[in-house]
Amino acid sequence: MRGNALRYAGWQIWDWTGPRVLTALFISVGFLTLVRLGVTSDNPPPPEQFRILLAQFHQNLAFIWVLVLTHGVVSEDRTRGYYRFYLAKPAAPTWFYGQHVLLAFAGALVASAGYVIAGSLLVRPLWHWALLENTVALFALFGMLVVFFSTLVRHDWIFAIVVLIAGAVARQRWNTDTTVGKIINVVLPPNHRIGWRQDLDAVEWAWIGGWALGLFLLSLLILRLRPLGED
Repeated sequence: MRGNALRYAGWQIWDWTGPRVLTALFISVGFLTLVRLGVTSDNPPPPEQFRILLAQFHQNLAFIWVLVLTHGVVSEDRTRGYYRFYLAKPAAPTWFYGQHVLLAFAGALVASAGYVIAGSLLVRPLWHWALLENTVALFALFGMLVVFFSTLVRHDWIFAIVVLIAGAVARQRWNTDTTVGKIINVVLPPNHRIGWRQDLDAVEWAWIGGWALGLFLLSLLILRLRPLGED
């Protein structure tokens, strides 16, 4: 089953991941070109100001990249019946869609790296590779939430955003010193650790990675137990 799923990797890149990554790179180059045209060579901003500016824009663009790469990864195939074509050859849905998610993650990193390269070549050679860490955290939390809800409902991205907003509001209302705040930290993903200003330590990365792995395994379990033909 795993070998059969690997046969689809090229198709998944061609049909899903590849076009979305190319679109992301095109948008990045176009946007950064406008930034470059708006910068005066006589009195350019200092490097740190450029770094902050590019990091802020990257945060917004990376959110879109992750959303586009994960939205409908399962739900679209289920509602439109595409899975009948994809799985015409014997292949376990868990292997097929698990591979699909991993390719989407790789695509998000490629899009992020393209942004760093384009920004360094077109605007200023800062080579701000730390932005890729932000993409990893964003995909691990928001992207995997979209994937999880995609195995259950059609409008996966809406439910994922609702969870992020609910977590942000709840954490603002109850801090971690309260009992409610401690419960919130357990039952809701640590989306407050997403952001270009965040400097994550090993414990926080383990926290984020644990959530991502848990959502990934739970998504695969649902794919194993719930028939794809079921609405």
